[in-house]
Amino acid sequence: MPEKLATFRCDDALWEAFKQKAKANGSNASAVLLQYVRDHGDESSDDSARRSEHLDARINAHLEKRLAPVLMELAELREEIAKFAA
Repeated sequence: MPEKLATFRCDDALWEAFKQKAKANGSNASAVLLQYVRDHGDESSDDSARRSEHLDARINAHLEKRLAPVLMELAELREEIAKFAA
């Protein structure tokens, strides 16, 4: 399928904030916008199950990223407790 290069005007500060938020979530501005277009562009193929799965995947990825440091610290604490129990 041919691709369209899309351009639009946006406030500089708003665009920079959008790019930073996308980066903080492990993505980039182009990928976030492309996913939005895919999710909303073709209403005939839009079904709630697909949207729900996509949302679930995004939530899971976000939670895994946020919980990783906590889980690492928990593992370290368990090791320390095991030393005292031995």
